[in-house]
Amino acid sequence: MIDMKPTFSHFNITAWLISQGIPFSTEGPNISRKGDWIGINCPFCTSPDPSDHLGINLNSKAIKCLRCDTKGTIIRLMMKLLRLPYDDVIEIIEEQAPRQLTPRTEKERTSIPETILPLNTVDELLPAHRQYLINKNYNPDLIRDKYKIQSIGPVSNPFMENRILIPYIINNRIVTYTTRDISDQSPLRYMACSDESCTIPIDHLLYNIETVKEVAVIVEGTSDVWRMGDGFVAMGSLIWSSARLLALRHCKRVILMPDSESHAQDMWEVVSYSLTSLISDVQFASLSEGDPGQLDEETVRNFRQEIFGRIY
Repeated sequence: MIDMKPTFSHFNITAWLISQGIPFSTEGPNISRKGDWIGINCPFCTSPDPSDHLGINLNSKAIKCLRCDTKGTIIRLMMKLLRLPYDDVIEIIEEQAPRQLTPRTEKERTSIPETILPLNTVDELLPAHRQYLINKNYNPDLIRDKYKIQSIGPVSNPFMENRILIPYIINNRIVTYTTRDISDQSPLRYMACSDESCTIPIDHLLYNIETVKEVAVIVEGTSDVWRMGDGFVAMGSLIWSSARLLALRHCKRVILMPDSESHAQDMWEVVSYSLTSLISDVQFASLSEGDPGQLDEETVRNFRQEIFGRIY
């Protein structure tokens, strides 16, 4: 299990280019005037590139060639320039970038405690929780049986009471969870398990990843997965990590499906750039309105047929 994230924000790409003897431009016809881009000769272009068409964003560390349309992150660029595999490039980045989480030792991995569930969590769906799902046009029994959701009743912590507990399960074990307020009155609609109370931090996981084969569709929320079914995974939090990227490394195709009015478009662009360092076919699927969890059954069936070649 990988317990670290490559911290792009601390990686000095210009210093690295200088150390490798790779010239770059800070201004010119192909360089943004905002000052947050530099350009180099594109190593991905099939013909000589004399005009520094490959842009590198100094903030997000995304790359994009204006000539051959290659996209990705500095990981993809460094893999190409150094002719090294992904893991070796990550080590180079980690040598310069401070780690947010340190790797667990074998002893620590085998002594991880059970995830601590909130007080008053029960296996069955309580009447109010069942009615909430019905009001959202979900089949309560199907969702409970397939996704093993549970109910949280009244507790001393007002922010955690009357919620649906949504577990992340690996090898039949709850490793973390998030929760959904059923009153629609709480300022915190979703509350996730703290890192101190879980087996694996939620930012390292993708919800429903165990159902993915060769094609994955990434959505924002767990309830979107309930609507769309197998092959769909949810971020659950607006943080993209190397662990989430590696969880999709076996995919041949990944489709990003944000809500129509997502307030995290920059994050989705980073996800897209990051995925292209490992996966050749990365696309966006746009919704005209709402989010995947609000789609009707016929639309879901048609979308699944188009993407997977089957309904379920």
